[in-house]
Amino acid sequence: MADEDQQIEFWADNLAREILNRETFNYLDKKIKKRDSSYNIKSSTSISGVPHIGNASDVFRAEAVVNALKSLNKKVHFFWVGEDMDNLRKVPANIPESYKKHLGKPVSEIPCPENCCDSYATHFENLFVESLKDQFGVDFKFYSMAKEYKSGKFYELIKTALKNRNKIRKILNSFRDPKRPLGPDWMPWEPVCENCGKIITTKMLDIDDDLETVQYECVDYQFEHTLIKGCGNKGISEIKKGHGKLTWKVEWATQWKRWAVHFEPFGKEHGVNCPKVPGVAKIGAGSFWVAGNISETIYNHPEPCPTEKPNVIQPYEYVLVGNEKMSASKGNTISTWDWPQFAPPETLRLFFLKKPKTQSNIMSIKKINKKYKLIDKQFDIQKLIEEIDRLSEIYFGILDEDEDKLHLKKRLYEVCMNNQVPDKIPKRIPFRFAIIMCQLQDILEPEIILENAISVVKKKFDVEELSPMDLKLMRIDLERAEFWVEKFAPNNIKIKITKDIQPQTIKLLSKNQIESITQFINDFNSRTWDEESLQNYIFTIGKNKIGNVKKTFQMFYKILIGKKYGPRLGPFLLSLDKKWISDRMNKVIELYNKLN
Repeated sequence: MADEDQQIEFWADNLAREILNRETFNYLDKKIKKRDSSYNIKSSTSISGVPHIGNASDVFRAEAVVNALKSLNKKVHFFWVGEDMDNLRKVPANIPESYKKHLGKPVSEIPCPENCCDSYATHFENLFVESLKDQFGVDFKFYSMAKEYKSGKFYELIKTALKNRNKIRKILNSFRDPKRPLGPDWMPWEPVCENCGKIITTKMLDIDDDLETVQYECVDYQFEHTLIKGCGNKGISEIKKGHGKLTWKVEWATQWKRWAVHFEPFGKEHGVNCPKVPGVAKIGAGSFWVAGNISETIYNHPEPCPTEKPNVIQPYEYVLVGNEKMSASKGNTISTWDWPQFAPPETLRLFFLKKPKTQSNIMSIKKINKKYKLIDKQFDIQKLIEEIDRLSEIYFGILDEDEDKLHLKKRLYEVCMNNQVPDKIPKRIPFRFAIIMCQLQDILEPEIILENAISVVKKKFDVEELSPMDLKLMRIDLERAEFWVEKFAPNNIKIKITKDIQPQTIKLLSKNQIESITQFINDFNSRTWDEESLQNYIFTIGKNKIGNVKKTFQMFYKILIGKKYGPRLGPFLLSLDKKWISDRMNKVIELYNKLN
């Protein structure tokens, strides 16, 4: 192995060292006071839609840094903030259209769509947080912004923002188009209308000298193609009651001050046009950099980016589905609570952590009756599962890896496993085999399916016995494969074996094909095969005996599953019972002879 000093450092370890070694503010000529050994790492999500795996990318990337700091023996407070005072701007897919009447209201004050929780926000916060904790093992504390505001914990921070509103306005305007500046009447506080419950429609009119109350009017608000009607109410909002929220960039800065945040990952949309990069225009800078200016200038808290410019994770790239950005309003999303039903949790970490600065796409989408259907045409889930399996084999020394890559591969596996690597390699069913086996329940008993899977796993890992945990994982693998087939598999992978062979299939067979089937039965039963040798054998039959490789494969598929295409034929045949295949082929020969 290469010397430790020469190893390329995993990005999260690199960032942890940047955090520890940081000495200065980013915008002020000021030193950071020496800290103790405790570090605060934040992640957050707006609950204005339905949380999905794209939102979890922020959590997992923050978690990687948390684990890197812990590996350096640092104490870490890792927490996630639910931005549940954000307003509902669009009705997400699968949410009743009746929720249009709630547009513009804080999601913490909208009814639960399933009538099982206190609010819309609570419903989805519970699903998101519980799935991350229970299914993925993420260890963090949860804070609700609605509760934070109402508890008074942001009271002094709000007053500071109101007191310094002109300074903040100048900061904001320095990043805005000069033709569209915020006016002198701009206020950083957004109260909830006490009459209609909307927050997006309230316009600040005045504030008292003590910065305790603000006067507002509820007016119409237009954004994109939506007009949200104000109710016309004029009212007074008491800051201390916390029935409202700070404007986004100011709120972000106050959160960093409130929790003394050292680091927070953020996406590309928040990190454009970093003002510290030479030659980049300051106008249109991302919200993170703007909030960073406010944090340092107004709240005397260093921007939670340990470098002056973008680094190995800040900002991270978009996650796409079907080459489109995930959107709850479109419905082209995958939830964190669904992912473990079709893939191991560590595969989602792998998806987000292996190349965080590279745009990632998963699955394809098809629009059916104005709704999106996700289809795994490129077998992205299979690739992730096979990649994590390969990493485990590298980690445990079963597979060799280039010296210059070995450290990074092993470190990536540790992080994907949340630093909880098992003592022995997990013995999993190869996914491509599992997606075939789970579809054979019409012709094979569950015990036979499991026995076949056990045989494959024993052969793969060269072991004679499997532990109870191995068997448990194998059953889960089959269940996950079945879920994937049902929800995401392309049609050519779906298998439905019928009891009877279609008459048209027999009629279209030639004498030459029947002779080839006879030869196949004899050779198949008398030889030992693996996936590649059987695949090549059928290819040779098609080329030399029948004279058309494509038609040969189509013939086998029509006989076996009644259609011209299916899963890769070699592995598929090996997953079936040998006697069943022989009986099926002999039946074809018998029916052909009756017709001829």
